[in-house]
Amino acid sequence: MMSLSYGLEGFRKNVFINQRDAWGSPPTPRRRQVPHEETPAHVIEMLRDAYEDPSIGLVPEEHEYAAARITHGHKCVSTKEAADFGDNLTYGEMLPDGFTKAVGEQRLDVEGRGQGRQPAGLVLELGMGTGKLAMQCFLQCPSARRVIGIELAESRYTIGAEAAKRLADLHPQELRVAEEGSAPDGEPWLRLEPSGAEGPRSLELRCGDMFKVITDEEIAAAEVVILEVAFPDEMCFPVCELLKKCSTGCRLLIFYPLEQMWMGPGDCPFHIWMSYRDGWDFFATSWQPDRGHPFYTYRCDKSRKATITEGGAVEERWYKKVTAFALFAAAAAGTAALMI
Repeated sequence: MMSLSYGLEGFRKNVFINQRDAWGSPPTPRRRQVPHEETPAHVIEMLRDAYEDPSIGLVPEEHEYAAARITHGHKCVSTKEAADFGDNLTYGEMLPDGFTKAVGEQRLDVEGRGQGRQPAGLVLELGMGTGKLAMQCFLQCPSARRVIGIELAESRYTIGAEAAKRLADLHPQELRVAEEGSAPDGEPWLRLEPSGAEGPRSLELRCGDMFKVITDEEIAAAEVVILEVAFPDEMCFPVCELLKKCSTGCRLLIFYPLEQMWMGPGDCPFHIWMSYRDGWDFFATSWQPDRGHPFYTYRCDKSRKATITEGGAVEERWYKKVTAFALFAAAAAGTAALMI
């Protein structure tokens, strides 16, 4: 068990100092993290065309912070969805620079540039919101032969589907809507493909519960899984059961650290790729466009001994609660001392 003093020091460092810059440079003040490579200009322009939003790709200044939080996704949840899903549809999205960093060689490596790695033929984004990341991946990563985005809220799915159709209308020489329809249970879906003879590539957008509209075969075949979702506690167990179906070599980007959220039965097949113990890994997001927000990266390897276990996760959750209580107590004591 890690000591409480270590926990407090680790918290201080991680909150105020990003101990490891994204690319391994010396410790730097916490700041907005940017990728080695800029998001390609043509990708930004196509995203702006698709979503009719000229602000996509702009670097927000501090005084624009509040405005940067307002995206289409925040306002598009219908009254029925709010009644059905409650507060679980809070919305935010990773910005283009953040996603460029995420798909790069140091993390998800969608293009397979790392030594001994293969390009990600199938990319799954579970909880795609309005579909910007799925669309950016399709436009920016030609090695990804198939990108599938799934969204629970139909109002958000509709924004993504309309954006895909608008992009095809604006760029008919490059893209076309190959199919659009509804599943047997009425859940809509759409497939976008290149117009030319570049090969069998597709962007598929699906509406529905990710545990129902994605197949076990697709989970097993996925080389990259993106879970940029702040899901409630009751979803931890089904998410863990879903991740057990991934195959060795799959790369995962997730909102929560598996070391804390993992639930059994059974150990976790994923292993830490970027350790938050040494300094959180920040990505530009709509709610933190300047300094970024931490996400967690893992690799699946079922041939290795598990490094994340159910028991270890229970201990991590207990440790987190004790640390939070100690910090609250320290803050309260400091406030009381100032009032004396």
